[in-house]
Amino acid sequence: MSSRRNASLVVALGVASLAATSLAAMVATSELLVESFDYPVSGPVDPPVPNLGRPGVLQPDTAQDRHHDGGSPVGSGDGSQPPSHRQKGWPTGSK
Repeated sequence: MSSRRNASLVVALGVASLAATSLAAMVATSELLVESFDYPVSGPVDPPVPNLGRPGVLQPDTAQDRHHDGGSPVGSGDGSQPPSHRQKGWPTGSK
């Protein structure tokens, strides 16, 4: 009979400690909530992000794209189109 009484006592202590912890958490939360209303946000809110439209497909540049004529960068005044205006697909590598 003593072991049942001890088990009941342990369960009762566990429930009481859980209730005390829950009550302390509720009190702390309510104090933080009251404090947040006492001190409003200072400063302007960040502006909204502009809508830039639907994102396109990003393709990495290869070394061949960046330096196609022995080291001269693409679009350096040699009459070639910038990479964003090329035909779709992989570069052919022709000079």
